[in-house]
Amino acid sequence: DPDTTIPGTHYVKDDILSDQTKNGASLAGMFANGGHIRDAMLKTYEQIVLSGSAQAGYREFFDAVINERKPTLFHCFACKDRTGFAAAVILKMAGASDDVIMTDYLLTNQLRKEANAKLLAQFKLEVNEEQLRNLSVALLVDRDYLLHARETIINQFGSFEGYLKSGLKLDSGYVEAFRQAFVTPK
Repeated sequence: DPDTTIPGTHYVKDDILSDQTKNGASLAGMFANGGHIRDAMLKTYEQIVLSGSAQAGYREFFDAVINERKPTLFHCFACKDRTGFAAAVILKMAGASDDVIMTDYLLTNQLRKEANAKLLAQFKLEVNEEQLRNLSVALLVDRDYLLHARETIINQFGSFEGYLKSGLKLDSGYVEAFRQAFVTPK
């Protein structure tokens, strides 16, 4: 669906996976991956961490969050992968534990039940059973997807902080500035 128009809102289109459309990150890719949709989703999360467009897009997003310090609404097609990863990074920067982050991430499956059912019903007559099963898998988040992104971060950058510094090229004081701006001390 097109974005809902919100008066006074500044819209920014940030195509996180623009350079990685061959791995199933698109709706067409969800249908085309045969029985390998889970593998495609794991690859998508890897690319969310490693691709140049993702690193540039998340850097732009996080720079805007800290520089503008305004309420921010962000989403992607299903509000679960690119958006879910961004939300996980925000929670990690805010100091949330990995358990809290995972609980928040997995809550997506409960909150998207109705929207997923509508999408599946919409495509039921247009695709075969295997494609519909692939789509139903692709519309869910899975603990392993976010764990794979974390593992990719550790393997490629050594730590979450290394990812922020070397992957996203955020200033070394970014997390501290983020916490000062958005986290209320206990």
